[in-house]
Amino acid sequence: MTVFTQRLWPRIKQVNARNNLNRQISQKLLMEEETFNRLPT
Repeated sequence: MTVFTQRLWPRIKQVNARNNLNRQISQKLLMEEETFNRLPT
C-alpha cells in the first residue's frame, strides 16, 4: 500500500463526508428560508 491509500485517502473521505453533511444542512436551511419568506407579513 502506498502512503496515499494508507494515510491520506481516509482523511480525504472523512472531510468529504463532513462537507456533504454541511451541504445537506445548508440546503435544508435554504428551504426553510424560502418557506419563511412566503409567509404573509
